[in-house]
Amino acid sequence: MKPINLNLVGCGGVGLKIARELQPYAEKIQSVTLWDSDRVEDRNLERQIFTKDQVGMSKSQATADLFFPE
Repeated sequence: MKPINLNLVGCGGVGLKIARELQPYAEKIQSVTLWDSDRVEDRNLERQIFTKDQVGMSKSQATADLFFPE
């Protein structure tokens, strides 16, 4: 199977779940572009898997750090 390029729009609740579900297929993904202009806030920590250290960070960068560190 040819590696794919992936665009993930939205890195909130649903986007984080999709990113997590993609982990077993990482070797089939050539690149991932994450789209979300929102920032991680304290209130996101209750229902999303961001960490306290990521508060203030863009959700796109925080998601990349969690699931796509390369």
